[in-house]
Amino acid sequence: FCRAGVDAVLISPPTFGMYAVCARTQGATVTEVPLRDDCLLDIDAVLAAVTPALKLVFVCSPNNPSGGLVPLAEIERLARALDGRALLIVDEAYIEYAEAISATTLLRRHENLGVLRTLSKAWALAGARIGALLAAPEIIALLRRIMPPYPLPTPSVQAALAALQSEAQALMGTRVAATLRERARVAAALATMAGVRVV
Repeated sequence: FCRAGVDAVLISPPTFGMYAVCARTQGATVTEVPLRDDCLLDIDAVLAAVTPALKLVFVCSPNNPSGGLVPLAEIERLARALDGRALLIVDEAYIEYAEAISATTLLRRHENLGVLRTLSKAWALAGARIGALLAAPEIIALLRRIMPPYPLPTPSVQAALAALQSEAQALMGTRVAATLRERARVAAALATMAGVRVV
């Protein structure tokens, strides 16, 4: 999607660091549009940074590390504005913890939208390195042309299939619920401490 030395990728730091690492490895320019002071995505600033060279826009929602969630209406606004210009990739690695509707619900309306999902977080399979891009068939076809012939080790595939069985899905739901309870407990405890403030 990006030509080395010609095209650009946009990220909004602080965010997942591998977007920039991978872009630079491929020779793409990295355009940075920082998060707002409230640690949320600055949609207007992202749109103002669009140039003819921009080919990929990464949006991490919920963001890693800030946790900010981009509302679906804002993702749709970005997808519409970037249509015919750039591919919008929404990384939902932590969506299970957000209790939010996935951007996958927008895929049928926006061919320039892709959604990244992973089994690394809520599914507890970080070592298996299993993830997926949900996108228009044309985008998937392009990616398949450059994929290695054996992209996933058999043990990783077996672990992923086991994790997606009904009992394992229920266990994942239990773990996520426990994590959300603990998050609320820690947030309440932090709120009582002098010198700690919500950002």
